[in-house]
Amino acid sequence: MSENKLTQVYDMVAQLIHIVGNTNAAVEELRRGVEDLCRGQDELRRGQDELRQGQDELRQGQDELRRSVEELRRGQEEHRLKLAALEGRMDYILLRLARQDERLLAHEVAIQEMRMAKMGSTG
Repeated sequence: MSENKLTQVYDMVAQLIHIVGNTNAAVEELRRGVEDLCRGQDELRRGQDELRQGQDELRQGQDELRRSVEELRRGQEEHRLKLAALEGRMDYILLRLARQDERLLAHEVAIQEMRMAKMGSTG
């Protein structure tokens, strides 16, 4: 082979080595990128799992709040009914008290009249 051809082959081999080196570097960079993406996906999945767990906890808390509110409503209704019953009993007691006051006043008037009559007959 001529020296010119040998130089051309040498240059071509050098270019091929350079191309293979660049290709290997690109492949390695892609491999690292894929690994980074896989790690990122794993982190995202963990984040999604944490979010789902948080959502579940929020739903449980919401359910507890709903139960508590319903329990408070029932208790409030019970208290309203008890209050209405107590108000009815209080009205009845006040009515009886007013009647007793009327009777007491009538007795006091009768006693006064008797005293006046007694004084009038002794006087």
